[in-house]
Amino acid sequence: MSECQLLCRMTRAAQHACDLDARNKQHCQSIDERMHQLHNESPGLGHYPGIETYDNTSVDFISLASVLLLVCITKKNRIEYTVFQFDLL
Repeated sequence: MSECQLLCRMTRAAQHACDLDARNKQHCQSIDERMHQLHNESPGLGHYPGIETYDNTSVDFISLASVLLLVCITKKNRIEYTVFQFDLL
C-alpha cells in the first residue's frame, strides 16, 4: 500500500471522527437548550420560599431511612406485579 493511500485513509478516518464529534456536540447542545427552556417555562419550578437557605450538605438519617424503605417497598411491589403478570399468561 502506498504512503499516499495510507494518508488518505487516515485523513478520512479523522474526518469521520470529527464529524461524529460535531454531531454529538450539536445533539447535546440541543438537549441542553430544551432543558433550559423547560426550566424557564415551567410554572413555579425552583421558586420555593426559603430554598436559598436550604443546606444540602447535611443529612437527615431519619428521612434517608424512610426513603430507602420506600425504595425497597417499591421494588418489592414491582417484582410482585411482574410475577402476577406472568401468572396471567
